[in-house]
Amino acid sequence: MGVNIDDRFEQFLGNIPIKMLSERIARQSKFDVDLIVKTLQIFINEARTALLTVRPYLAPGISILEIGAGLCLCSLFLKKEKYNVVALEPSTAGYGMFRISKNVITNYYKSINLTVLEKKASKLNREDGNFDLIFSNNVIEHIPDIENTLSTLAYALAPGGRMVHACPNYIIPYEPHFQIFVIKFWPGLSKFLYSRKICSNVDLWNSLNFITFFYVRKFARAKNLKLTFKRGLLYEAFERLDSDAIYRERQSGGGVLLVYKILKVTGLFYTLRYLHPALSTPMIFELKLPK
Repeated sequence: MGVNIDDRFEQFLGNIPIKMLSERIARQSKFDVDLIVKTLQIFINEARTALLTVRPYLAPGISILEIGAGLCLCSLFLKKEKYNVVALEPSTAGYGMFRISKNVITNYYKSINLTVLEKKASKLNREDGNFDLIFSNNVIEHIPDIENTLSTLAYALAPGGRMVHACPNYIIPYEPHFQIFVIKFWPGLSKFLYSRKICSNVDLWNSLNFITFFYVRKFARAKNLKLTFKRGLLYEAFERLDSDAIYRERQSGGGVLLVYKILKVTGLFYTLRYLHPALSTPMIFELKLPK
């Protein structure tokens, strides 16, 4: 029996020389090696989620664009797997260790010959190509001009193409990056109540656009795109707390673990599988262009 794509991805991730790459990054930056190692482990973990998002749509011969590819680990693997993939990740001077890490990693894997577009998604043009599949993982909630960007991405789809995005749904009053409660229509209240936490990373806070299920539905209708939401994601997110130690550590604040225990004890946990996507976070949605 052949090795499936998940196992091959685990082999790829397991062969990443984290310590050696971290030392290279440290030599080019002011950051401590141990901090870099921990950061790379987080990005590696999120690359797994990115592959899970795109995996159901993979097919031989299609052209793929990853938006906000980060350290490009998922795209590098897909390219290694002979998929026709392009990664888009702007090089922003203010990102420091991230920008250096991306350059070190893509240079280490230069033999894979991955094309990386260092521009904003809203700046895509016809010369960059048309794509059968565009995807992102925890990226579009950080795009300020979300309508213009999604419109540009729809324009970059080939006939019958689709884009698939995973992101929070801010109808649910929880912000996963800061692990705080946020009311979509009153974010200023959360900024006041959690000022110390937000001030520790104000750039991240200012990047959030608080996208919702209802915004996506409105956009799809306006652009005549077929819209599909994946169900059961809140259930899967809570389940991940048991199976993913890195994710559990990152979500250990904000009362998430307490809510999970209460849901388990009361027996309400399993009903989350049947929640309407409007009442669930995160969300994964597919926008498909007619042929």
